[in-house]
Amino acid sequence: MAGHLPYPALLAGTLVVEILVVALIWSVVRGQRDDPGTAQVLAACGAVNLCTHPLAYLGRVQLGLPFIAVEIAVVLFEGLGYRLALDLRLGLAALLAIAANLSTIALSYV
Repeated sequence: MAGHLPYPALLAGTLVVEILVVALIWSVVRGQRDDPGTAQVLAACGAVNLCTHPLAYLGRVQLGLPFIAVEIAVVLFEGLGYRLALDLRLGLAALLAIAANLSTIALSYV
């Protein structure tokens, strides 16, 4: 799929899918008074993706790095981004990063 769409379309697709996945997960797990608001969580999702997506594209498409290495790096960075930006528990930050990225990986094969 990456070879058939221009980069802005790939970025937009990733942002839409990952923000929707994070919104869905957040709607289920939020609820404590000190949790960040939904808008803050979705903004963090957009921000971490705006950091990781160009680097992942460069690493994978331009440099030919192995797919799994790039995806592991993306999940680690995004999980850390959620943890630091939102002060989430590590497990919840990891859940958001893994679920969001698995969804875009799965959809890239459709």
